[in-house]
Amino acid sequence: MTSKELIEQTKRLIAIPSTADNPTALRQAVDFVAGMITKRCPDVTFEWFETHGKHSFLAYRGKLRPAEFDILLNVHVDVVPGKPEQFKAVEKNGRLYGRGALDMKGTTLALADAFCELVDDAPYSLGLQVVSDEEIGGEYGTRVQIESGVRAKFVIMGEYANEKHVIYNAARGLCWAEIVFKGRSAHGGHLWKGTNAVVKAGDFAGAVLKHYPTPDKETWTTTASIASLQTPNQTFNRVPDTAVLKIDFRFTKADPVFRDLDSLRAFIASIDPDAELVAADVFGPAVHVDELNPYVQGLSAAMRQATGSKPQYLGRPAASDGRHFAVIDNDIIEFGLYGKDSHADNESVELKSFAEYQAIMHGFLAQPIPAKLKPTIVRTEPLGYTVLRELVARPTVTSDRIANEAALGYIGKFLSDRGMHVEQFEYEGFDSIVATTKVRNKRPAVMLYAHIDVVPGKPEQFKLSVKGDELHGRGVLDMKAAIASYLAVVDELRLELGAYDFGIMITSDEEVGGKHGAEKLVQEAGYRPGVVIVPDGGEGWQIERFAKGVQWIKLVASGKAGHASRPWEGDDAIHRLLGALHDIKALVPANPSREDTILSVGTIEGGTTANQIPSAASAMLDVRYGSLADYEQLYPRIQDVSREHGVEAILVVSSPPCVTDLDDPLIKPFRRAIAEACGQAAGSSMSYAATDGRYFSAVGIPCIVTTPPGAGRHKDDEWLSKTGFDQFGVILKQYLTEVAAEPALAVVPVKGQEYVWYASYGSGLCKELFMSVIEGGRPAGAARDFRGCTDKTPPLRDYFMALPHALYFGGESETWTGGFPTLGLAKGPKAHTIARAYLITLAQYKEILAQENSRDRIAELPIEAAIKHGHATIGDGTGNYEELMYCGTKDGYPIFAVTATTPRQPYAPPSPAYTRMLCIGLSQDKGFETEAAVDYLMQAQGINGTYKPAELSALMDETTASHTGRPL
Repeated sequence: MTSKELIEQTKRLIAIPSTADNPTALRQAVDFVAGMITKRCPDVTFEWFETHGKHSFLAYRGKLRPAEFDILLNVHVDVVPGKPEQFKAVEKNGRLYGRGALDMKGTTLALADAFCELVDDAPYSLGLQVVSDEEIGGEYGTRVQIESGVRAKFVIMGEYANEKHVIYNAARGLCWAEIVFKGRSAHGGHLWKGTNAVVKAGDFAGAVLKHYPTPDKETWTTTASIASLQTPNQTFNRVPDTAVLKIDFRFTKADPVFRDLDSLRAFIASIDPDAELVAADVFGPAVHVDELNPYVQGLSAAMRQATGSKPQYLGRPAASDGRHFAVIDNDIIEFGLYGKDSHADNESVELKSFAEYQAIMHGFLAQPIPAKLKPTIVRTEPLGYTVLRELVARPTVTSDRIANEAALGYIGKFLSDRGMHVEQFEYEGFDSIVATTKVRNKRPAVMLYAHIDVVPGKPEQFKLSVKGDELHGRGVLDMKAAIASYLAVVDELRLELGAYDFGIMITSDEEVGGKHGAEKLVQEAGYRPGVVIVPDGGEGWQIERFAKGVQWIKLVASGKAGHASRPWEGDDAIHRLLGALHDIKALVPANPSREDTILSVGTIEGGTTANQIPSAASAMLDVRYGSLADYEQLYPRIQDVSREHGVEAILVVSSPPCVTDLDDPLIKPFRRAIAEACGQAAGSSMSYAATDGRYFSAVGIPCIVTTPPGAGRHKDDEWLSKTGFDQFGVILKQYLTEVAAEPALAVVPVKGQEYVWYASYGSGLCKELFMSVIEGGRPAGAARDFRGCTDKTPPLRDYFMALPHALYFGGESETWTGGFPTLGLAKGPKAHTIARAYLITLAQYKEILAQENSRDRIAELPIEAAIKHGHATIGDGTGNYEELMYCGTKDGYPIFAVTATTPRQPYAPPSPAYTRMLCIGLSQDKGFETEAAVDYLMQAQGINGTYKPAELSALMDETTASHTGRPL
């Protein structure tokens, strides 16, 4: 369809007055779109839905709905009410005017046209969702379809834009809250006998608006709109005893009030304990999709190709039906035609945007993911560098809340995808996140702290660059490299996070004092970790043993004004202030050393004209404390001296010194880890500035403040040692393993125990193949049959785990040909083998091992010896897998793996069929993506040096596509 034809069809659709109160017109509008599709694509399947008189449909290729669409297009045909003349479209000055021209009948037909153009040929599953109730909440359209099982990897909501080339990849959440207030009725002439419910509701509304002030421009903060205040009282002379307040909340993802209905009720109760939330018919979460999402990048590439322009990524203050997809964690963006004045009398859409939009959508749907982003390229740098590159590129200057919130969203999603439990916080407009390995754990053994905000920099500083052994960029030292290291370590431990007890805290206000980030999280949220790591000082692997405390003290002097020629009639406030300052400065050394407590006067104000005796004066003191004793004693002495001069001393900011005992049992393992990773002893230092560690130290939590070598904090040439960055990841993992790894469960005596965990690191990674060993049969690619177990009951449970042993392939497999997988008996700090553990009966385990070793039966297993010594030989040890390895416990049951008693040499690659089984197993149950799986397999002797990364990558793509429904 040409853009001219599309515009003419839009005019016809605008003529249908499809408002919420006109069900006939709503159905007519839905049918209009369906008819256009049917005429062009007669073989498309339509699923029809109808709830409360609101009709919608879902269109797709084929007879069966996909379990998950790759791309789903969502549009609505309903509009807000308008004047009769608005339902007649008019072209004027390059715009198309009419109700729904922008929101969103033009986009509806443009997306329907793109759907028709590509649905038959797209090498992936494409769907179109047309609903008729978005303007009243989407409960009967989009939500009903989702409840029927509609899912998608990527959803484009056809919502309009107010300017060109905008992709909305974030949106505020929406809550429509109805709150009831109860009072006590009384006669209007006897007010004191009653309690006015309307007044209570009004006071509540005022308190809400104080908490969420009404902005004077477009904003990304939470807002509250008082939509309605009603009472059933209909007389003038009666005090109303009931009132109902309706509020439209639009909230950010970080606002803790809107985590769920319970947190909203707690907020309401904090204002008025008697108020009752009786309804929240709409409660949709906030939305955020990272700009690096491959589909978003595909849309961006299509826009550049069609228009020559890069997209603007913005957050939409309003909410759309996308919030329903956000509930089920489907990625959504909003992208539509652009124009002006949606919902207003002069609503219009730019005529030229039709052709642009068609070109962009046709280009995108023809190739949704750019070829360069397809998972066929092996990662060329460690994950930590990729993350650091991404973080440095984000201009998270403290004042840019949107950039900080987006960066926190990226970090939070990364951690959540790997199994950590993420909570979001917002205090006075500053956002923070805390992720823990255990749900809502306020007391993890270790807390890894960092801040995402940075000081301003030049545009070129927001790009990571490497110069020899130096990493350059804004925030590499202060302190985005720390965050990148945290994320890389979590990724490395992803399969065993349940065995660790630690957290990650990221704030966005450290550069302006940390009072709305770290301080609030400690004092109000109540986080009390056993120890906190703060890589924000102590450069060059020195651990800060002491960081000076700080106090800002305001001195206020009051006097009496008078003419300068008659000083006896006045009282000079400046004179009082200067006298106090003179005596206060005598309380600290006159010529202090670096270690001493020092005091400076930062500001001083007083007087208005030269010939007037000033009645008021003030000064601000900055005190940096060189000892705990000074911190505890100096301020009371300053107060005493001030009082002697008639001056008031007001404490504005106070943070005690951060003192670290280097021999603390929680500090010594970190020092050892530094020594082992860096080949040097961890030194110590004293800091003259402050970090957010002071908020933890203030409540008795030990702080480890150190960083790798680097320099230029806050300067144009900020840099961090590349070697030190690599070492930091090693140090973190070793420290967490020693301090945050939970002790193994007590081993239950095994004799007579029914179940054990079998940790399979070879073909058993694939569930289907493992069931062949249980049930019997010959899996694809195998050279022999498995006889199966007597008890063919499937495992009770299974899970991925990591074994601290090296994986290699050698010998000659009788079942698969080629080398078979074997574990090295020795544990190693860098050794890492992935296994899938199955909870099976001990009898099944014995029969499985007999099959693996081509034996008829195994009478007994040396279980007690394996537990005592770590491993023990089964039988005569001549089989391929006759060394029983004890790997700890889970849920009270012992975990065992098996390997060869003696190494199988020479190294030999596994067959393609066997390697394919490894790839299938690694990709199952949200396991490894292509890059990570290839990186893992390439570390194994026998594969490394035989297979090329590209070959494994192609094999991985093939197997994941055939076993996960991904498009080939």
